[in-house]
Amino acid sequence: MSVPSKSQRHFPRGRAAHWLDDHLRALDAEALSVQALANLRFLWLDGLFAAASGTLYSPFVALFAAAYGATNVQIGRIIAIANLMAFVALLPGASAINWFGRRKSIVVWSSAGVARVALLAWACLPFMTADPRVALSGMTFLFGLNAAMGSFGFPAWTSLVADMIPCSIRGRYLSSRTMVMGGAALLAAPLGGWLIRAVNGWRGLPFAGYQLTLLLAFLFGTVSTFFFQQLVEPELAGPRRRDSGSARGFRWLLHTPGLLGFFVSGLVFNLSVQSAGPFFSLFLTAELGVTTVGVGLLMALADLTSLLSQRPFGILVDRSGSLRVQLATGLLLPLLPTILALATSVWHVVFSQTVSGLLWAGYNLANFNLLLGLTRKEERASAAALFQMMVVGSAVIGPLIGGCLANKVGFRGLYAFIAGLRWFSMFLFFVLVVRPVRRLAMSV
Repeated sequence: MSVPSKSQRHFPRGRAAHWLDDHLRALDAEALSVQALANLRFLWLDGLFAAASGTLYSPFVALFAAAYGATNVQIGRIIAIANLMAFVALLPGASAINWFGRRKSIVVWSSAGVARVALLAWACLPFMTADPRVALSGMTFLFGLNAAMGSFGFPAWTSLVADMIPCSIRGRYLSSRTMVMGGAALLAAPLGGWLIRAVNGWRGLPFAGYQLTLLLAFLFGTVSTFFFQQLVEPELAGPRRRDSGSARGFRWLLHTPGLLGFFVSGLVFNLSVQSAGPFFSLFLTAELGVTTVGVGLLMALADLTSLLSQRPFGILVDRSGSLRVQLATGLLLPLLPTILALATSVWHVVFSQTVSGLLWAGYNLANFNLLLGLTRKEERASAAALFQMMVVGSAVIGPLIGGCLANKVGFRGLYAFIAGLRWFSMFLFFVLVVRPVRRLAMSV
């Protein structure tokens, strides 16, 4: 009698399991091995619960801080400090792979461990102090710790995922995974908004709704961690080198035409996202009178359209290439902040969110695939670290810029600025990425 593998022992063999296995096999004409199929299955389930965890609380961080009396500038500072902590953690996270070699362990104790324990501590914060200044300081630290640990594990996660997903099905698999994550977010965002509205003030606890969403986020995150722990890690490609990646000064950036431009244009584009993103919920409540339930529903609307468009974009990326899809969607994304700058009704935001989910689904999928396509296996962890440094670096500066602009010219002026910044980033993308890559006819 054969002994079942670790993956087989921890997964129920019901209808849902067989449906998922059939769905994953259908992505590729060649049969996947038992172990490869198990890894893809657990990675898929990990994404499902991780998305529910993140979406339960993340849209309401600014509102939680505002409930303590924080101003726009203070909210921007809280988010910027958290992003700075995330930025600092990235290079040590990339170096940890070369030192320890076990990528799954790094992710489990950082992104899936300490980061989620910070959510539990954050939920308990209102019980520890009634002083708004102390509470905001504690929120800043715990939010920052959550972000830092997530960043620390990101390079290891990217390297691990790239080795687990066959290149021939990467676009379709990631779109399928993102689709189910979008489905979880679709339910979690309005649930979080409803809980905040319904539970705040329960038994004299003014922040009970926010605390409950953080507690649920911790519990869903724990389930996500359980599934991630079931992965069987493949051997790390290439020899472990303690002088690799960042220690060599990222000289590998010059090896591939278009790679440096990918990071430069991406930095500008992410700056546009991070300058306005943290203030979206405040814009809805202050300018258009939307309730927290309405904020959750509008977030869910974007998740719904993203969910519906994941599969078509996954097929399109595999067939047409990441470069074309990112260029097409990136040229349309500046229209979204333009709509918000001119919005006079919630229905304008409804239209914007509907289009937003569709465009971001294609852009994000193509962007991640383009990063993997432009880098070599031994450089992916360092490339992921640099990519995330670009994201969180802009997230450090962006909220500060956004908070100042919101105070100076209002939310509408801020969105007008964002639209211009996105157009400029796409100009850089065309000049620095599209043209060099097309000259070499690279299949990305």
